[in-house]
Amino acid sequence: MPEFLGDVIVVNGKSWPKLNVAPKRYRFRLLNGANVRFFNLQLCVEGAGATPNSPHSTCNADEHPIPFYAIGNDGGLLDAPVKIDHLLISPAERYDLVVDFAAFRGKQITVRNNAVTPYPSAFAKFTPQLQGRVMRFIVGKTAVTDTSFDPSSGKPLRGAGSTVAPGLAKIVRLPGTVGGTPLKAKIPDGSIVQTYRQLTLNPMFGSGGCHWPGAGEGDPVNELLLNNSKWDGLRDGTHTPIAGAIKVDGIWETEVPQIGSTEVWDLIDMSNDNHPIHMHLVQFQVIARIPYDLQGYGAAYYGAFPKGNNQCRPGYGPPRDYNVPNASGALGGNPDVTKFFVKNVQPYCQDDGKYDGTTGLARKEESGWKDTVIASCGHVTRVVVRFTPQDLPAAAHGKPINYAGKNEFPFDPTDADPKHIGKGGYPGGPGYVWHCHLIDHEDNEMMRPMIPGKGAVAKR
Repeated sequence: MPEFLGDVIVVNGKSWPKLNVAPKRYRFRLLNGANVRFFNLQLCVEGAGATPNSPHSTCNADEHPIPFYAIGNDGGLLDAPVKIDHLLISPAERYDLVVDFAAFRGKQITVRNNAVTPYPSAFAKFTPQLQGRVMRFIVGKTAVTDTSFDPSSGKPLRGAGSTVAPGLAKIVRLPGTVGGTPLKAKIPDGSIVQTYRQLTLNPMFGSGGCHWPGAGEGDPVNELLLNNSKWDGLRDGTHTPIAGAIKVDGIWETEVPQIGSTEVWDLIDMSNDNHPIHMHLVQFQVIARIPYDLQGYGAAYYGAFPKGNNQCRPGYGPPRDYNVPNASGALGGNPDVTKFFVKNVQPYCQDDGKYDGTTGLARKEESGWKDTVIASCGHVTRVVVRFTPQDLPAAAHGKPINYAGKNEFPFDPTDADPKHIGKGGYPGGPGYVWHCHLIDHEDNEMMRPMIPGKGAVAKR
């Protein structure tokens, strides 16, 4: 069973709770703690609005949505508030919100959800009276004085001119992001981006397939893998390691980034679910989600396996040697996915990605630093990762700064020896991980080890 779905929404330990609030601004810090459920949240106030509800609205006919503001996400405060009228949040993601109740004295505001599960699969089920409501705010009738930060002012949250965190520098913009150094045609150029990876997210069907769809409705998904690879890095059913893997503390690792380097990762979702992909040690920035032709790429992918007869080998690892670059210069052992980029999302995903923002450039509320990203159905999700502290500048005098090979952390993340804990080495045990944060997926092999190396490829 690839996902377990509960049928009661719980907020801070209470099912479908109510909260009395004064008619003023409140700051809410949200964590999606569900095991697999996504939420697409909207605040719905009783009474008709000036304009009819949109086709995507979660509000009832006798309600209308009200706007609110995102001021932060996984990596802390944004540079400026972002006005939104709904929020898609996946398991493990965090958002920092401000809601102004001042205009709604004496009203009831219901937090509603319309995210199906699995999200956004075309076969997903949804029961509005259960999953459609989250909690309710009951707004007081008496006006109160409010001197808190007003996000509608447009004033910055960080740096000069901010009354919130004037001592906090503006977010460093990594290459490829809006405001960052543009990526070159050949992404791994050595000066801006040292390494480019293309990595697959694979469902393992009982029939032996490793991308959607399976062999039919009765074809179960037995597990999900990152880059068709098990946790231990051994090919399924053998003791042969993945081609190109190196052994670190008994585990065959493939993601061994050079300390200080900047990398671009393309996460190729070959399932019909969205997956919140989480990375340890560092935070990253989202560049874009690019639609691609899954069936066309799937044929090239299956055909790349040795003696594959156009079939994948589940748990084999990528079809080619991990460290041999493909036509786009990407590591990962997979055929080049950029040849299969298309303009529109394929119909096997229930949502086209336009309303929920899971197609195109990163949503404004997920700009800045993240440690969890929604790798969306029908897309290649492109992120940029820098294996060095967040506050270091990315460029100086118009030129990118290359930190590759330099450890700027206050400890040595390349040190996998647990005997060195607390002595300048890795502070929590040997190695880090990257994984899907749907608990049912990560617990069934959708997790891979990762440890930074001193060189381009660590020799251990």
